[in-house]
Amino acid sequence: MRSAWKGIQGSARRVSGAVFKARCKRPWIAFPSAAARLRPGMTAERVAALLTMLVLRPNCECCDKDLPPDSREAMICTYECTFCRDCVDGRLGGRCPNCSGEFQPRPVRPPHMLAKHPASTVRVHAEEPCPSAA
Repeated sequence: MRSAWKGIQGSARRVSGAVFKARCKRPWIAFPSAAARLRPGMTAERVAALLTMLVLRPNCECCDKDLPPDSREAMICTYECTFCRDCVDGRLGGRCPNCSGEFQPRPVRPPHMLAKHPASTVRVHAEEPCPSAA
């Protein structure tokens, strides 16, 4: 298998950033944990897996509540903005404040796969208070 490292270092950031620059107010949160795990010698398949797998953020962006990888309270939009069920149903009225997308329950990664592909430890929290549902 050929190494995907050549040329992927910059493209991973460009690809992830382009998606978010077009539709998200915060492009710097693109794929922080995946981009940090890119290493020389990785195969194209491994790089693709890192860039396409869910990040599983550890907290609600609105109230900063802890949301462990096995939490059934975590809700995500299509851009993986992560919020707790209480904020989604209450403050946000079911719409993402970043992209206006709908929320779905975040899938739970099986424990044996968490060892191989750990959840993110990067906490994302809104600088401004979350809006109230209109």
